Amino acid sequence: MQCDIEAFVKISDTDAVLSLLATVTGPLVNVDDDPPDDPHLHIYKSGALLLILSPMDDGFLSVWMNAASPWPSSPAFARFLAAHLQCIVRCDPQSDYPEVPWYSDVFLHIEGGVETLFSWE
Repeated sequence: MQCDIEAFVKISDTDAVLSLLATVTGPLVNVDDDPPDDPHLHIYKSGALLLILSPMDDGFLSVWMNAASPWPSSPAFARFLAAHLQCIVRCDPQSDYPEVPWYSDVFLHIEGGVETLFSWE
């Protein structure tokens, strides 16, 4: 069973993220005609795929996709983003790191092809 996935990208260019993702998902259509309470939240669709981009205060961009994602896990998605955007990417380590308890504050940090676990508080 595939779950929703999310990665946090240290990038200010959301267009670069959208362009990269569209190469895999197909065209992404902006569907936030009725702006939510958060004007920084952007919602896109491509077929059954739902993508939500939301900038964070610490300079990271939350990139969330529903279960229709072509990536099997958040770490797989984060590795793809880090490799192609050449930036820092973080995510929940999920089952790739079984020693990390579920719902902990430990995240996977990917930078320059190197993966480390750390507490993101």
